[in-house]
Amino acid sequence: MKFRAICSEVNDMVILNKLLNILSKYGDDCILKLSQDSFQIISKQEGFTFVSELDVEEVFTDWKLVGVSEELNMIFMDCSPASLSRALHSCQSNTTHAAMSLKIKLTRKRGMSCLTVRLISCRYNSVLRTTL
Repeated sequence: MKFRAICSEVNDMVILNKLLNILSKYGDDCILKLSQDSFQIISKQEGFTFVSELDVEEVFTDWKLVGVSEELNMIFMDCSPASLSRALHSCQSNTTHAAMSLKIKLTRKRGMSCLTVRLISCRYNSVLRTTL
């Protein structure tokens, strides 16, 4: 499995962060469903299912995904919306370190699949990297 997404639009990063922040208030974990044309965040809490879907072409400037097989070209991951929201927090345009670019990719750490979030800031061209 391989996955990489790049977002260069600050407004899209802020919307993604706000969405994750809202979902983090409703539950501790969610499922990321990544496919060739959609980025879905699914959260099940107290008998309700929240499904948030972002169109890949509208949000991300680069999107590469290789699933388990050609028939099942998707990736499902359990994650914490609060952790993702914290990782994306510095992309808020009202902070002094507003992000210029966001890169999310699937990495392997200690034999487990993880999401690595990398924000490139406009101040001093600094890079913030968080692995979830």
